[in-house]
Amino acid sequence: MYRIYSNPKAKEGVNINSEKILFWALRGVLLIGTIFAPAGVILGQNLISNPGFENSPPAVRGLDEHNLAAGTTYSPAGAGWTFGTDGTYGPSANDRTEWYYRGTGNNWNPNPHGGNYAVELNTDDSTSRIYAQPTLTTGNQILAGRSYTLSFYVAPESNWTYGQLSNIFYQVTLGNANTILNTGSIAVQNSVAANAVTWTQVSFTFTNTGTTTSVIRFWDGIYVNGTNTNWSSNNNFSNDINLDDCSLTLIPTPEPQTYAAGFLLLCVIGWVERKRLKSLTCRASGVFHNGKS
Repeated sequence: MYRIYSNPKAKEGVNINSEKILFWALRGVLLIGTIFAPAGVILGQNLISNPGFENSPPAVRGLDEHNLAAGTTYSPAGAGWTFGTDGTYGPSANDRTEWYYRGTGNNWNPNPHGGNYAVELNTDDSTSRIYAQPTLTTGNQILAGRSYTLSFYVAPESNWTYGQLSNIFYQVTLGNANTILNTGSIAVQNSVAANAVTWTQVSFTFTNTGTTTSVIRFWDGIYVNGTNTNWSSNNNFSNDINLDDCSLTLIPTPEPQTYAAGFLLLCVIGWVERKRLKSLTCRASGVFHNGKS
């Protein structure tokens, strides 16, 4: 009668070795992903350091107005935003940023969309416009070759009674105004009180197709025949963009090293499985001996 003699220890050893190999292979894949992940980037996390303007300029609880002369910028200490003009046309003395607290801003500042603070890019000029540039957690850079989702809220001025304008425009660019990511408009809300102004959410995806890192900027208005579209000649003022609750997130994109790590893992799994099947085949074909039952 035939009897099968097995070696439990040998069988056990194969399983233990297989488990160890898989364990270290997985650890290797995780290590590779950690080493080659973009520095400072956490997928799904808002990369704008002060997205809702709640970290306001120091000692400001009301209204922080700052005039912007041609070619100058304004970066409130610790606030995480930089403001400036485009430098294409000569700004007037009215160009200024208005970082305001809920209910204590100017008559034309609508209540913030969320929290207690918002910012108005108050250009008030027919031949210039203001931008707002956020500080990012990725070294203040939009990474080359990577894709992002950008979302923000915009609103027109409150208590607008001057007519003429039916819509006002905003624009988002990479770096200077040469790389336009998005341009849009929102309706002017005539004679609407600050606490009743409706905010509009804008959301879109984009890719930095350049070979270098860049920054992102929000602009008040666009130019048509050299004139800012948000300018009203009826009163020589502009109905300007208010900005709040911005969000910038990195879209997960597998990089070459990720594919390589996945391929390596599949090779290891295949090798372990091949070794296991070969061991089972050897035992099944070579351990039959004559013996007593």
